[in-house]
Amino acid sequence: MPIRTPTKIEIVIQGLLLAFLAVVLVDFSQALTATACPDPTPGPNCYPWGRTEGPIEGGSWR
Repeated sequence: MPIRTPTKIEIVIQGLLLAFLAVVLVDFSQALTATACPDPTPGPNCYPWGRTEGPIEGGSWR
């Protein structure tokens, strides 16, 4: 039984899916090491969620 070779469009779609997976994995690995911005010493890679979700009362997003 011969093995079917993929068409050019299938190779392109597989490449796009592989690139998307790589971006998601890189983003996930960076998110694992991120600290919350309200922490006393937030790093440059902090995420905006912390004690409360949304704008601070009487203030705005930082």
